[in-house]
Amino acid sequence: MKLESNNNQRIVNHLAKQSVKGNRMRNFFILFTIALSVSLITFMALFTMGVRKSYERKVEHMQHVIYYDVTKEQLGNLAKDEQVSCVAKMKTGPSIEVEDYILSFQYMEESRKELEMLKLSEGKMPQKEDETAVPKSYLKRIGKPEKLGTKLSFTFLDGTTETFTVTGFLKEQGKSKVYSVVLSEQYAENGSQLSQVPYTALVRIHNAKQYNQTGFLNEIRDLASKYGIERKQVNENNAFLKTLSGDPNALQQTVMVIVIGIGILFVSVLVIYSVFYLSVIGRIRQFGQLSTIGMTRKQIRKMIRREGILLSMRGIPIGLLLGAAAAYLAQRDGWDWKNTIVTAIGVTIADLITVLISIRKPAKLASAISPIEAAKYSGETEKQGKKETKKLYRKLSPIRLAKLNSERNRKKSMLTMISLGVGGILFMLGATFIEGTSLDEYARSGEFSYGEYQIGFSSNAVETMAHGRTGIQMKNPLSLEFIKQIEQIEGVKKVHRFERAEVKWEANGENVDDSVNTFSEKILKDMNRAMGTSLDYAEMAQKKELIINKNDLVQELFGWEFAVGDKIEITFFNGTENVTEEFTVAGILPSDYEEPSPKWQWLILPEQSVKEIMGNINLTDLLSVSTEKEKEKAVGKAIRELVEENPLLAMETIEEERDKVEEQFHMLHGTMLGLSAFIILFSLLNLLNTLITNMVTRKQEFAMLQSIGMSEKQLYQMVQSEGILLAGGNVLLTLVGGTLGGIGMIEVMRHFEAEYMHYHFPLWYFLVYTVLLVVIPIIVSRVVFYFFKKEALVERIRNSD
Repeated sequence: MKLESNNNQRIVNHLAKQSVKGNRMRNFFILFTIALSVSLITFMALFTMGVRKSYERKVEHMQHVIYYDVTKEQLGNLAKDEQVSCVAKMKTGPSIEVEDYILSFQYMEESRKELEMLKLSEGKMPQKEDETAVPKSYLKRIGKPEKLGTKLSFTFLDGTTETFTVTGFLKEQGKSKVYSVVLSEQYAENGSQLSQVPYTALVRIHNAKQYNQTGFLNEIRDLASKYGIERKQVNENNAFLKTLSGDPNALQQTVMVIVIGIGILFVSVLVIYSVFYLSVIGRIRQFGQLSTIGMTRKQIRKMIRREGILLSMRGIPIGLLLGAAAAYLAQRDGWDWKNTIVTAIGVTIADLITVLISIRKPAKLASAISPIEAAKYSGETEKQGKKETKKLYRKLSPIRLAKLNSERNRKKSMLTMISLGVGGILFMLGATFIEGTSLDEYARSGEFSYGEYQIGFSSNAVETMAHGRTGIQMKNPLSLEFIKQIEQIEGVKKVHRFERAEVKWEANGENVDDSVNTFSEKILKDMNRAMGTSLDYAEMAQKKELIINKNDLVQELFGWEFAVGDKIEITFFNGTENVTEEFTVAGILPSDYEEPSPKWQWLILPEQSVKEIMGNINLTDLLSVSTEKEKEKAVGKAIRELVEENPLLAMETIEEERDKVEEQFHMLHGTMLGLSAFIILFSLLNLLNTLITNMVTRKQEFAMLQSIGMSEKQLYQMVQSEGILLAGGNVLLTLVGGTLGGIGMIEVMRHFEAEYMHYHFPLWYFLVYTVLLVVIPIIVSRVVFYFFKKEALVERIRNSD
């Protein structure tokens, strides 16, 4: 009687349930694989969405746009506009450098429901002209009592000293070298440091979330134009802008998560497929028996699919819980139930499809075996028609037997090796990324591209000097004598000198306080190559021509771009009087041009033109000092001593920049290490499953070999050799594929301007991976044979299943 004659649905389900209950070892590996893949994908998805959600919540009560230098009338008009939901005003006064920290004086309104300005941890906002609110950490730093009512005296850049009473403590977020000193509205109107400072308007727009990025920018610029606020006075909140649709970075992050998720699912497919394949091979005789009593091929496939679904229903919830818990702990501020539910549904569907794809081939294999073939099945997969050896005898040893077993089960060995190799290659790619990232080069890719130490003018000095930067340059402390002092320090390789002149320029109705850089005839040759021009240095100096840099930023700030032929009026102060000259735009540098100076501005003029106007003024604005690597710290200490002798100078170090870079890459490298650890775990899990299943299904074969004279030691050596051969193939595949893939990955990244990436073979990662692959077969074989020894040899021969 066929199974379909009765309640076959229940019988098939019952058989699947019994199989799941009975095969605990297989179930453990499959459950572990499913839970691991689900938990990692869930964590990655929820963590990425959590970061974005946390970001959105942080900007939820921030201003959408800042309008600088506005009048009281403009403030009133903005407050009445239908498009505006909230307006707050503030003033920013002088900033003062004190030792190694900065004091920033400002007036700002207290936070309200819609707009978060500043929060107090204790006390109240200053109301009177002589009241202030400061961070409590500032009082601790200067050794004052950390309590309300403390008197603070400040000496401003104009030399005046004023005393204030602390009425409130500002809420602090992390460590900072900049301390805010918040003053009252009365002081903003009447105080010496703020009364002449124009207001800044912090504005929120009605229904701003409904805009895309382009629409939002158009809206806030149109609003500014409506009330006579110039384009250059508009500063959109980029933090809020990133939360709107159209952000390319958000799209890149989403694509990255999807690609990594697909990679994880692919590895899961290989592992689950391998586990089910070995499980089916081990149960071929059982399937033959079921066929004998009337089970159809369709029902056998259905039974195996049912097993996969049952295991998924157990493994997926475990993985979802673990992944969600990890994401919550890692990003609590971004936790969102809606995102969690959507992710859980998506991951469940994806992993179910993964499992069904994984077991499709093994199920087809199981259903294709006839009862007679099943009875004769030995597990060998060698091809029919293979020529037999002509030798009457061959030398047998444990290692030789291990090779023979691998050859006769070539398909199974290749499948395992490929699934292991894919994991190994992915692991090597992650390790190559970590090993190939030069944080030092990344730190040097910006302003520190010329040296480890930068010496420039103190911001205090620039603010207080009568003619700003030019006033310092008239008696420039960055003199040839000062440069020679630095060059004489042991360990200094070279001192790079860069020039800049402070100017005012007028073009297209805009009047801008700015500075200009200079170029030599040598630099012009490089710029000509970048622009595809053939400009002549002497001719440019004679005709008063210049080159435009960063034209895209001009467009962003003013809404228009410079074009070749445009006229620009530039006003210099040459030490005695203001000199105005008209220059013509002769060329425009491409946006990706690699600038030959750390701080190039928009207007780049020939050195000769600027010298003719500025006379003998030393225009040196910045020194960049490169050092011998082993003497970097000693040189830095000596330079700092020289800089501290002159209050007009300030110094920045690459060490500070490295610290910032390390903080940026810390999370990225942590993620890569986590992914690498996951991939290793998958590969080792696959190897472990293969070895254990292989030994358990061949228990009778091992007993037969022992019965004809093979010693326990020889049997152990044979099984161990099989595992090491499998691991060796994986190591070779990982070495070749991982190396080629790593080189390719680095080249692609360098093509996209990641010049700080260099290929370095991840030797230690590879050695650890290799050791694990070799040690596991040794440990597994010992453990399994320990349990084999508990059963008598005769019993092992008798029990073939």
